[in-house]
Amino acid sequence: MSDASVWNGSWAWGLPLIAVTVIIHVIGLGLVNVRVLWLLMLVQSRRHFVSAFALVMGAVTLWATFLHAIEASIWALAFHFLGAIPDSKTAMLYSLSAFTTYGHAALFRRIGS
Repeated sequence: MSDASVWNGSWAWGLPLIAVTVIIHVIGLGLVNVRVLWLLMLVQSRRHFVSAFALVMGAVTLWATFLHAIEASIWALAFHFLGAIPDSKTAMLYSLSAFTTYGHAALFRRIGS
């Protein structure tokens, strides 16, 4: 198989996965945005605004982490389904590593060998 055909196949799978990732993230953050604005307006004039703000931002951070976990899982499923990575545990580790860029190159060398 030539390098060009591998590249074209990667794009054929990659572009829809990128689109799904972006759609999940935009919808997820859009939903939380509405709720956060409502909550912050509700507590804006209260005495414990800083505490409420910290609590809301903590919840938003957890929500964003959850969205990333969903997105990384979708990519891991694709890697495993396409046979790029032999088992689901390694596919998830690779996907999370790629999302965070932590140890990405070292993991890829280990999988490729």
